Amino acid sequence: MDKKLIKRDVSLRFVAASQYLILRYNITSESLFAKKLEIHPQVFSDIKKGKLFVGIDLISVLLSKFENINTEWIFTGKGDLLKYQTAKQRDVINKFYESIKNDPQLDKASIKNILADIIDEPLGESNLLKEGVAEPMEAYLEIKKPAGGTTKGIPLVTPEALGGFGNMEFAIREQDIQSLYEIPDFINTDFMIRVKGSSMYPKYNSGDVVACRIIKESTFIQWNKVHVVATTEQGILIKRLKKSKMKECFLAVSDNKDYEPFDIPQSEITGIALVVGVVRLE
Repeated sequence: MDKKLIKRDVSLRFVAASQYLILRYNITSESLFAKKLEIHPQVFSDIKKGKLFVGIDLISVLLSKFENINTEWIFTGKGDLLKYQTAKQRDVINKFYESIKNDPQLDKASIKNILADIIDEPLGESNLLKEGVAEPMEAYLEIKKPAGGTTKGIPLVTPEALGGFGNMEFAIREQDIQSLYEIPDFINTDFMIRVKGSSMYPKYNSGDVVACRIIKESTFIQWNKVHVVATTEQGILIKRLKKSKMKECFLAVSDNKDYEPFDIPQSEITGIALVVGVVRLE
């Protein structure tokens, strides 16, 4: 096949993956997405318009930041756009990709219309109780031991251990781990924490263990999904996060209607993690 055609097809798949991610993560603009990829917005625009072919370095950045994107699909078109997805998601995404091939500059409203039935669904197929999105990684979080060895698993930790999990230097210490869970369906999970209280009932009961993925930037918050929020004033909260009418605040909402929603100033938040699954004992 002609090298230009190969580069064109790779660029089209890059555009399709990017447009999917922009909608999936509620990224407000293509310019902001370009910033996440560490490129100028004009570069992304030129790739969409076919004026520029995507390079390997840019693809590598995309794959490193969004690990559920299938590397083989990007480069060869073999397989599926996502590594983990349901049959329904596969069918809809394939239809979406065909639309992108016909019109790489497809507007956001059209993209949203095509993906509407799946965009808020959990990724992958599982009998476990899952929600949100969890981009996969090759292995579970590794916990460094003093002796130099490693133990793979998802650490169940105390609320006290999570006070600064939004900080880049945050690390879970071995002494803070209550136990380690090995659950293959919970991919890209950073820690697990036990639910206390009834504010999220009936979604979660007191004593349930939720699996969480740390969010490094607020632009990746999935509105109306359940998050674990570390705050300086109220400690660790498990709430749905919504956009607030107050400037530089998030609205924290409980599933239990006996609890009123309240605003959390972003300045009080030290870390946010998306709840991607739950372990429940009957």
